[in-house]
Amino acid sequence: MTFRHTFCPQTNETMWRQSWERCQTMQSELSAEPRDMSQGALRQLLEQQHHLLHHSAAAVQDLAALVRPHRSLVLLCDAQGTVLQQAGDPNFLRRAEQVALRAGVSWAENHRGTNAIGTALFCAQPIKIHGSQHYLPDNRILSCHAAPIYDPYGQIIGVLDISGPAELEHHYALDLAQLYARQINRQMLESLCSPARRLLHLHTDPGLLNSAFSGRLVLEDDIIVAADELAARMLRQHWQELPGQDLQSVLERAKNTSEALTLHLSSTTKPAPPARPVPTQAETAETQPLSPQQEQALAPALRAMQMGLSILLSGPSGSGKERMARELHRRHPSRGGPFVAINCAALPETLIEAELFGYEAGAFTGARRQGYAGKLRQAHGGVLFLDEIGDMPVGLQSRLLRVLQEREVQALGSERTHRLDFQLISASHQPLEKLVREGRFRADLYFRLQDYICTVPSLKERPDLGDYISRELVALSHGQVAPQLHPDALKKLQDYDWPGNYRQLRSVLLQIMVQDYPGRVWRIQDLPALPCLNAESPAPQEPAFAVTADHSRSRATAQSAAPTPKTLREQEYAAVQQALKQHQGNISKAARALGLHRSTLHRRLKTMSSFFTADDHRPESPESAWQ
Repeated sequence: MTFRHTFCPQTNETMWRQSWERCQTMQSELSAEPRDMSQGALRQLLEQQHHLLHHSAAAVQDLAALVRPHRSLVLLCDAQGTVLQQAGDPNFLRRAEQVALRAGVSWAENHRGTNAIGTALFCAQPIKIHGSQHYLPDNRILSCHAAPIYDPYGQIIGVLDISGPAELEHHYALDLAQLYARQINRQMLESLCSPARRLLHLHTDPGLLNSAFSGRLVLEDDIIVAADELAARMLRQHWQELPGQDLQSVLERAKNTSEALTLHLSSTTKPAPPARPVPTQAETAETQPLSPQQEQALAPALRAMQMGLSILLSGPSGSGKERMARELHRRHPSRGGPFVAINCAALPETLIEAELFGYEAGAFTGARRQGYAGKLRQAHGGVLFLDEIGDMPVGLQSRLLRVLQEREVQALGSERTHRLDFQLISASHQPLEKLVREGRFRADLYFRLQDYICTVPSLKERPDLGDYISRELVALSHGQVAPQLHPDALKKLQDYDWPGNYRQLRSVLLQIMVQDYPGRVWRIQDLPALPCLNAESPAPQEPAFAVTADHSRSRATAQSAAPTPKTLREQEYAAVQQALKQHQGNISKAARALGLHRSTLHRRLKTMSSFFTADDHRPESPESAWQ
């Protein structure tokens, strides 16, 4: 299918009506049955789309937090309309499954009829398809808003879609999809910058230079390397034709257009951060001082790091381990090197190896033409942060151990080795020594990681939690008036145990921001209707499963309490079982309640099934709760 980029957009109604006409001509080819790919094919597709997934990760996460309270999903698709990932409201996700709105399914127009994803790709324009505007009747339960994602050279490489139930109509959703699609484009554009390449901002209004509304060009010796959509519009050029042209020639042609055009320029050698309507967790964390407890934990860890020791950050999920790692990097005397982070739990197993060790051009199907250096080489001279190291597949642990021992790396498909010099910081919310005893983590690698173990304090340990919540609302408001909390509501938030720590708190505050309006004072009854705020605070349990372990019930005796699990393994087993029951088998929601990543819970379920044999006294199998 060929896509075009145009400066003369069609109206939304024109696009969906013309799509219906196209669908009528291929009526026999359309089917309500999804074109679903196998898990193996999906894994290969995710490998091929590594570049898009990498640069979209922050945008998808932030956008999902905004739309989740409004019963909506965010979907990232490739340029053929195949869904790569989805995030958002887990309740609507179950409903979306009825029409195969899930990873691995093609939503191209010639497969699924008129729909936002496929029609946006065909028209190369953002589009909203609401309810009955969908061509196939089964899809009319949806209200969808899709915007194409462009690479820095003006080619469509994917689609960002916000989908919700048709009974709700969100007029802001299409603008949000466009905003975040543009953010992904700019993330890719600015990643091209280097000491030899500078980033140029341009706008007709000098006051809007370096803002979210300025155009951007990447230049090398005054030759345009890449551009964004706004720059192409301001220069009156076709986006795809800008790369390779001399900047001065392009500016002269722009000035000689029939309508007078005056552009103001500013330049920087460093990539500017992508525009965000809400700052990311890392960005707001930088504006907040560490708590006294965090400072106390950080001081000896910094001394250990200065001695060249490996640092292992241990603490419950969401407690700010990455923030602590970044602070160690920032305060280290040789902080000039890069800080390179990778979340071992968030990446599919098939991507972790390529992400860490890199690969040569042509190493596998879908590999980048120029190859990929990998995180280990990118961290040379700086800090490598391996988050959730306990979720690293056992097969890769031996390769990482060899790298740490020999301080050299060999990329996939390559015979060359590269010397490495970096400071290693790793983190885990799981007790690694327990994983070693269970055979899920190599003992020799564990001893390499834990030269110094730094225990990261939980959010609840902050004595200034109320002040912190108020400051966080101001930081999230990004210069606007912050939501106002009634003292009772603030105390309610302050008194809660926050098993999900900073991550859980930020999610609640984001929901408050989305629903705020001028003059509103938030009272207890106005707080987001989350189970965690409407129930009594849970009793403390194992850090990784602090939410529901004490409320477990046996399947055989639903009206009476189950026998109390005696071992840590049984407590973990019971906690997973109860979380899945409470959330009707929804893996994503159960994982959030337990403070885990979704992929981590999947791995835990597989591991647990091998731990327990048929036994009248064992807890109910967690897998049975969702199969």
